[in-house]
Amino acid sequence: MATMTILLSDELKEFVEHEVEAGAFASVSEYMNQLIEARRDDVELQEKIIEGLASPLSDLTSEEIHAQARQIARGYSADSAMDARLPEARREFSEDASEN
Repeated sequence: MATMTILLSDELKEFVEHEVEAGAFASVSEYMNQLIEARRDDVELQEKIIEGLASPLSDLTSEEIHAQARQIARGYSADSAMDARLPEARREFSEDASEN
């Protein structure tokens, strides 16, 4: 792990220390790591959204897209905590699809 020194205003330093003392984070380092990781995740998501908006439209029909989504959902269901909710979600999905 690398070490980095940062300068904070007194107000921000007190805020971070309060967060750690309140138990929101185990240490200042954990606080900074989680803050930076969240920002990195936001940037990556924004990049993917921009990439998706710039990509061409799919040649698949909506039925083919729904079939792929169902197949993916079945693949994830074995390890998913959502297993108990899948029958209800499938029923809702079928109802939504039949309305369209």
